[in-house]
Amino acid sequence: MLNKRNLLIPAAAALMALTSLPGCFTGIESTPRITQADVDRRNSHSKTLYVTDSRIAVALTPSSAAAELTEGSVLDYRGMNPSLTVMGDSVADLLFLTPQGHTVTYRTEMTPADLRSRQEVFVPYTVEISLAESAASVMTGRRLWILTSHWHETDGSSIDRRKFVPVTVTGVTAGNAVFPLQVLFTDESGSTYAVYITADTESRSGRTFHHTFSMTDPRKKYPAVSDDNWDNITRGKVAAEMTRDECRLALGAPDEIERNTGISNTSERWTYENGVYLIFENGLLTRFLQ
Repeated sequence: MLNKRNLLIPAAAALMALTSLPGCFTGIESTPRITQADVDRRNSHSKTLYVTDSRIAVALTPSSAAAELTEGSVLDYRGMNPSLTVMGDSVADLLFLTPQGHTVTYRTEMTPADLRSRQEVFVPYTVEISLAESAASVMTGRRLWILTSHWHETDGSSIDRRKFVPVTVTGVTAGNAVFPLQVLFTDESGSTYAVYITADTESRSGRTFHHTFSMTDPRKKYPAVSDDNWDNITRGKVAAEMTRDECRLALGAPDEIERNTGISNTSERWTYENGVYLIFENGLLTRFLQ
């Protein structure tokens, strides 16, 4: 029996998970795999993979056909063939059809029996297109609040924008080899941007859905923060007299904290990897370099 974690849950179930668990995106696995069910459905079109890097060519044969693949190419899964190595060992080859109409092979280095016992095989430098389609069906049109200031232009270039601000998701496409989903959204000015995330809720990358988006306005969690300080926080800036909690919201956790306790006051120095430092006296920011 297949492990249920290796199956894509239908979009309706994913939508229910999204709406019932605020701030958490569940129900869609992020790793592109060929499972036992796909292997058993020979000549199936159930798997279509998006190529994230032309380096996939080194993993496929024949090299002449694989060399035609670039980032953005699409591979259609066409089944599994048992084959023999030069040593006479039986291995399972996965067959894919390229956009140019050529068949390329990915050798799993497993016997067909081993493949079925493991139930899955990872295909490098690919993202399963149905993953993006399922995520799009859940997220498109939703008003969310973005929790990161690290956005991307539609051409892929990285920029720093405001965080904790509302955005509207306009679509989800295949991402890259590290983060398989690219979420497209518009901000309040109507401009379109993107962020890359993983759909794996157990990822430690900090790029899961619930680390990137909130379904509720984060401002409501901090009613004691003044409007001026909240504006600084959304821009990733600090100002004199901000509290430690406010500075942590603006800049994130420091790399190092030094504490000194005197007779009448307590001071702290926060140091960040990029050279930024903050100095607090009795819990309030008095000096900083940003």
